[in-house]
Amino acid sequence: MGRSEINGFDETGTIGNNLKFVRVGMDESLLLRPFVYNILHFGSITVTKTMLRGVSDDVKRDYVRKAMADQSIDIAQYLFTPDHQLDVLRKFTMLEGKSLFSLRAELIGSFESKDFEQPMSKISNYLKRYEKSPFWMESYVKAYGFRMIVADLCKTSRVLKAFKREDVKIFTQVDGGFPFVFWKHSFLDNESNNNIGFCTERTKICGITKGDEYYPAVSMAGNIAYISNNVNGMTYPHSIRDVPKMDDDEVNIFYEEFQKKACKPVYNNRILFIGKIPTDIQYSIPFILHHYNSYKTVYEPYRLEYHPGRSYKSFISSFGRHPRETIISGIIDNDQDREIVEEIESYGKLVKPITEYVDNYEKFQDEIILEAESSNLRTDQISKVKKKIERSKKEFNNFNERFVSQ
Repeated sequence: MGRSEINGFDETGTIGNNLKFVRVGMDESLLLRPFVYNILHFGSITVTKTMLRGVSDDVKRDYVRKAMADQSIDIAQYLFTPDHQLDVLRKFTMLEGKSLFSLRAELIGSFESKDFEQPMSKISNYLKRYEKSPFWMESYVKAYGFRMIVADLCKTSRVLKAFKREDVKIFTQVDGGFPFVFWKHSFLDNESNNNIGFCTERTKICGITKGDEYYPAVSMAGNIAYISNNVNGMTYPHSIRDVPKMDDDEVNIFYEEFQKKACKPVYNNRILFIGKIPTDIQYSIPFILHHYNSYKTVYEPYRLEYHPGRSYKSFISSFGRHPRETIISGIIDNDQDREIVEEIESYGKLVKPITEYVDNYEKFQDEIILEAESSNLRTDQISKVKKKIERSKKEFNNFNERFVSQ
């Protein structure tokens, strides 16, 4: 039987300053370990950036140090320097200018033929990507960074290095969704990359919206990136690499693909949450479904926001329709949530009760305890994990009773 490795990638910082990218890699069998770290340091199974802001710096430092000291977890940190970013943006601006100038030529040509509709439509559609002005160029820079550090797995991944001797699988999960991994198919089909271990069958690459809050390897990468960027004393120069650089030919190909694909997002399976759902339960469900499907299916989570008479319609207008969409309902005890449910059902959509996931959630909690027991934790730390899981089970049972009685 072959080896499988899960890699989570996230970034932190702002364009123009130092951007930091973090990769967290671990054997598939250890994928529940980040939840153990969450419980021991933050008292919660799942963690969000909002939650981290309320945690003391000492606790956050200890979390990063313990994670980096864990020999079963690979952590690689990359710095995307302002000078490197500027070089990437300079080339992007030059290539973008050429693209816009070619559209100008088409428009001038239409004055002679009196056929304005096609060139005007083409220009209008092209410029629509600048509706949220910084996003287009920022997503290019960050996608470039992710592309280069994923390629660096040939040096940082213990499992990928063994591809010539063993049957291996590498699952790569990038926070932020499709705009940051639009390049994955051409990257995996490239013969040069195939020679160093990358291929469609062996190395799966997936962008996940909100992956840093819902998927453990990505979440740990995001936590480390966030903490090391915002807490003093978290910089380890000896362990930080520079983001590798593309050559000019690669940049031209990368830009061309970005221009064609990044503006047309592709979504994984979607989960929409509505109603009251305890945080740990909601933030565990997408990963639980992914986990118990042998990591083959990725679920991207969203929570529907209320808009009078058009909550679901508003969501569709922003994210489009999706044939693989699961809608999960918690407790519906107010008029706004009832209106959302009615609107969704008017589209012929099925709203599933969260209680359908009781068995898998309980199984997931038991596996976290097993992970704690199989690690090198002290007895008091294992006890802390068990007590948290016991409280979580009681919370879910109480929630379940309230749900059934509503």
